[in-house]
Amino acid sequence: MEFRIDKIDGIDEFLRRIGELSVQKVINGSIKKSIFSVENQSKRETPVDTGILRNSYETKFENLEGRLRNFREYGLYVHE
Repeated sequence: MEFRIDKIDGIDEFLRRIGELSVQKVINGSIKKSIFSVENQSKRETPVDTGILRNSYETKFENLEGRLRNFREYGLYVHE
């Protein structure tokens, strides 16, 4: 009995999707690592009076996207 992978229906689509998932996983990991690095640096450089501003950073991750923000309205003024 001979088994040939090129005779399996949909194998090309399957292999393409597997490749995309691997690339997306690596990119998502890199995004997450970068965002956490920026967050750590930002927290170190944030002035501390009560600590509220420093503790107000928020991260959000989606597929191929990462966000870091500080949700305190006065954060921009302290930064500038």
